[in-house]
Amino acid sequence: MATRADLVRGRPRRLADLAGRVAGRRAFIVGNGPSLAAMDLAPLAGEITFAFNGAWRLRESLVPTIHMVEDRLVAEEEAAHLAALDPATLLVLPTDHADVSPPAPGRLHVPVDWSYYDPLRPPREPGFTTNAAAGRLHAGQSVAYLALQVAFVMGCDPVVLLGIDLDYRLPASARVAGPVVTSTAADPNHFDPAYFGPGRRWHLPKTDRMLVAFRRAARVYAEHGRRLVNATPGGRLTGVPRLAYTAATADRPRPARRQRQATSAQAPTA
Repeated sequence: MATRADLVRGRPRRLADLAGRVAGRRAFIVGNGPSLAAMDLAPLAGEITFAFNGAWRLRESLVPTIHMVEDRLVAEEEAAHLAALDPATLLVLPTDHADVSPPAPGRLHVPVDWSYYDPLRPPREPGFTTNAAAGRLHAGQSVAYLALQVAFVMGCDPVVLLGIDLDYRLPASARVAGPVVTSTAADPNHFDPAYFGPGRRWHLPKTDRMLVAFRRAARVYAEHGRRLVNATPGGRLTGVPRLAYTAATADRPRPARRQRQATSAQAPTA
């Protein structure tokens, strides 16, 4: 069974270094939506998992395989926490943010095509990297879209979405300056009210564009004979086949740590 160590073996320096690392393994892409607050993440132990942005707040229940950040504001405001991630987690960021989180062991900076965010002539839908030789990822209005491409490149199948509620609302108390929102109260859009709490800055999400991106990802997975499913309870994500969380975690692998402990317990004493 592939482990987290297999992903960081050789300190990957480019996207191609992750190609096929966990081919055929199930992966979970764990968003930060409010639905996550009511979920038991214990069944994810031993799985390949992706988490994002301020998901370090889940450290008591989830140590992700890969932690990703796309948004520049998030990279800046979470820099200290990103630097303190569990050593077992691989941090993946756009090369554009290397000045915020410089290259270091356990970090991988990947070029990103931002054309989907072009304010004048954006494409109808974002590109999707299926071949690591391309060397870059395509932004799709959600950091989870980057993760879907990384999971594809690594060979993951199936890939399960969790906590992707796609249900944002702008608090009346928030201050808005162009695309930047500054919170002045508790955050209603994430699993933790302090996630984007008072004083935190964030970009106003475009859920219609996010929906287009997730549907594109589902289509690409299906065209390549792989499964992408949504196990988020509720939410507004459509166009991605749904699967109950209990079914998505059925026949889960045993955590590697417990396996080692069990082996040690059975070993004969000298």
